[in-house]
Amino acid sequence: LGGTYFATDLGSAKIVDLILRNPNESFGRIFEQGTGFDASALRRYPHPMASGREAWVHRTNSQWLGDDYWFAFAGDPARTPSGAKVTYSGPAAASPFSDIAGSKFYDAIIWLSESGITSGCGNGRFCPDGIVTRSQMASFLARALTLPATSTNYFADDDGNRHEDNINRLAAAGITSGCARDAFCPDGAVARDQMASFLKRALVLPRSSINWFTDDAGNKHESAIDAIAQADVTRGCGGGRYCPAGAVTRGQMAAFLHRAFGD
Repeated sequence: LGGTYFATDLGSAKIVDLILRNPNESFGRIFEQGTGFDASALRRYPHPMASGREAWVHRTNSQWLGDDYWFAFAGDPARTPSGAKVTYSGPAAASPFSDIAGSKFYDAIIWLSESGITSGCGNGRFCPDGIVTRSQMASFLARALTLPATSTNYFADDDGNRHEDNINRLAAAGITSGCARDAFCPDGAVARDQMASFLKRALVLPRSSINWFTDDAGNKHESAIDAIAQADVTRGCGGGRYCPAGAVTRGQMAAFLHRAFGD
């Protein structure tokens, strides 16, 4: 990462061609020559695996590019591919959260933010190690699935909860039936086995004939756990285990949703 590395999702090689033909231009300047570039949309983030390096990302929806294409490059933003030092004078956008640098869930959290599924836990933070409650999980899933509103009030114990609307959307979609009769238990922590069932229903996943993990035998969510493993939504917690009773953190939730709904 001593120089700057570039990747693009484009079928056209126009941006790559500009980079190779202009080795002494900053990447910011080269981006500006590409159709669909919007300086205000450029975001710069600390590189999650290299101290002092950055990842620069730009999303565009131009006619030339089509919908939802990404420009991205990473490394030392002060250097070109030839190693020449340059000065970039374009806009710098901070990471959306102040507490995710170094998190192994960094990419998933960024995707969650960019997709409008989360705005964090407050004060510019995401709280990646915080435990996800059932009500928070309802909002994560309702936004990820863009579930429609419902006029039905399914549960008696979520009145006044700020996630109540999304809890009802989840129930209307058949993704939850609550934790007991007329109850959702909105403040309860989401366990990993429960998360599997939520995701299996949300994604309408088929059963798996493979027993993916060694520590969920007899668990009532075992079939759902195997289904999300087969769909590569989960890779377990290590050593052939799923850790079904473990509480889901916000960072882990980001990873679950990124694998389930990300591109």
